[in-house]
Amino acid sequence: MQKHVDATNNDTDKTPSINLPPITVAELFAGVGGFRLGLEGYDGKSATSGYKNKLDSPYKTIFSNQWEPSKNKQIASAIYQKRFGNEGHLCKDIATLRIDDIPDHDMLVGGFPCQDFSIANRVNAGGLKGKKAHSGGRFTG
Repeated sequence: MQKHVDATNNDTDKTPSINLPPITVAELFAGVGGFRLGLEGYDGKSATSGYKNKLDSPYKTIFSNQWEPSKNKQIASAIYQKRFGNEGHLCKDIATLRIDDIPDHDMLVGGFPCQDFSIANRVNAGGLKGKKAHSGGRFTG
């Protein structure tokens, strides 16, 4: 460990801590929260440790949206809410979501829909012409 000199000119073994504001995150196409787990961990623990080791994440998810248009039951959204709570979470059709619905944030993430490109959905996959294929572009510019 490197030695640091504190404000009183004394040597210390402590690395100086810098208190920066969190990097705020908006998560679209949130699914069950994969991006959030990777960024924030779960219950203060890191994903890479199997949720055993403490994680001091600089990220804070302030908004999420998950909606599956072809489903009556919103199972992924329900799992997300059970895992992370309801605060800042919407279960709203992305086509009706307005930019003003999303709070100011530092980073936008999303697991953009792949169903139109997936070989698992050969019958209904629309490829580049599919309904879900370009749903993320409206928010990314």
